[in-house]
Amino acid sequence: MDYHHIFGAFSITLQFLCLVPYFAGIFKKMVKPHGFTWLLWGTLSGITLAVQLNEGAGAGAWLSASNLILDLAIAVLAFHFGTFTIARSDWAVLITALLAIPLWLLTDNPLWSVLIVCGINLLGCYPTFRKSWSKPQDEFSMTFLLGGVSALLSIVALDNLHVTNFLYPLVIGISNLSLVTMIWYRRLKVNN
Repeated sequence: MDYHHIFGAFSITLQFLCLVPYFAGIFKKMVKPHGFTWLLWGTLSGITLAVQLNEGAGAGAWLSASNLILDLAIAVLAFHFGTFTIARSDWAVLITALLAIPLWLLTDNPLWSVLIVCGINLLGCYPTFRKSWSKPQDEFSMTFLLGGVSALLSIVALDNLHVTNFLYPLVIGISNLSLVTMIWYRRLKVNN
């Protein structure tokens, strides 16, 4: 087994492990995920997975596949256990994300799709950042910390280190770690 497979397996194992307490928190009603954000993240993971498979990402695409499944599962659970308030801007972001697919097909250049997906991911983080700013206790920061580390590890697992393959996991890693930093900061401020 080469190091790509080892890091690919480690990144998805870490992703599953970080979401076990998140799923448990959802069922215990301790975590209230913003469903539309998770729906958007699942959609983006699906687009990224398609690009990565097309670009020969190999084991580096395993995380995108697991994110697709897990993000959509959390979105479904959010209907019952979480927050699913949908603003017009949320729909605009989702529709724009879906437009990355025809853009990729029309231009035959997956980089444009990846750039759009990265930008949309950052916009899609807004509802969770907004909710976490006012209610930092409603999120398990460890989930996002391990998810960020997992995304960065998946870059090491890439068989083909091309910008179309590593840019999205890099953005996920940075955005997750930024969310964790903000949650920890807000918890300190709220508790003082």
